[in-house]
Amino acid sequence: MKVGIFVWTWNESHMLPQFVAHYRRALHDAQDVVFHVFDNQSTDGTRAIARRLGCRVRLFVTDGLRDDVHATMKSEVWKRYRRAYDWVLTCDCDEFVDVSVAKLAAAAARGYALIRPAGYNMVGRAMARTLDVSTITRGVRARMYDKPIVFRPDCLLTNDFTPGAHSSTATAVSGTVKTLRRGFKLRHYKYLNLDYVIRRYADLQRRRSPLNLERSWGFQYAWSPQQISEDYALAWKKARAVPG
Repeated sequence: MKVGIFVWTWNESHMLPQFVAHYRRALHDAQDVVFHVFDNQSTDGTRAIARRLGCRVRLFVTDGLRDDVHATMKSEVWKRYRRAYDWVLTCDCDEFVDVSVAKLAAAAARGYALIRPAGYNMVGRAMARTLDVSTITRGVRARMYDKPIVFRPDCLLTNDFTPGAHSSTATAVSGTVKTLRRGFKLRHYKYLNLDYVIRRYADLQRRRSPLNLERSWGFQYAWSPQQISEDYALAWKKARAVPG
């Protein structure tokens, strides 16, 4: 089995090594796993780290954070690799899906072309001193992260994402798109610790493009530290151990 992982980054020097390690471990018995990193002008060495990790790296330039550009890229870049990979993932650097060769092979054998894993916002302790995702075991069920990001490229004509990439319109090469909605989880490592979220939101707010501001895409990045703290406390209160 050959798997292509397409990931979008901006200043992910702490997260990208964990992301790559996760998928290499999860797909250790695949014939080939290739990481395609699309970097949106990182300033923290993300591209250099990606190259050291053996990823294929492409820089793309925008006028700040553009959710529409990200969605268009996620809808299009995989198409030239239809015959190169058995499965592809199109995701952000904080999205860890519990894929395996056995589970993907079983899904293909049953005729599934698209997988929507069950999404969880993972929540670390607010005062944690580490950004190591392996220490975070609690999460909150987040259906908006049941994202259609795992699919067989030779079976789909399109997988057109909306801004934010939480949903898409997929069409099949033949017939209808058979979608699997059970057996996979997506762990979204949003709440690593409180200081991280406050700093990350402030950085992303400064990057919001005029279009993102006009469309209110990423509105949460404008929250005050107090609002973020309240949201974090609520998430921690709701979080439960995520099995498997």
